[in-house]
Amino acid sequence: LDQDKYESLLDYWQSSLVGSKEIGIFTPFVGGKVSRNDYVYKLNKSHKKRRPPLYYGGVVGGCTIRLSNDISVSIESQFIDETSLSAAVYYTF
Repeated sequence: LDQDKYESLLDYWQSSLVGSKEIGIFTPFVGGKVSRNDYVYKLNKSHKKRRPPLYYGGVVGGCTIRLSNDISVSIESQFIDETSLSAAVYYTF
């Protein structure tokens, strides 16, 4: 804008504690997480400013299914502070 130069940095940290129990080929897991979101910005390479950090809490849950000794499938969901779903296939070699 005009002759001003803006720079910004979004710093996001996440920590979780999860417990699991292997039941045959299934390994369900559930736990809690805490996230910290920092936003730092500069105007014209000076006047560095930091907004107060935002903290969020949430729940993590999912299940890993072992298809064979080498291959497993995992599904994970996070909710309360965010709504997300992820899936992965793992091959151990």
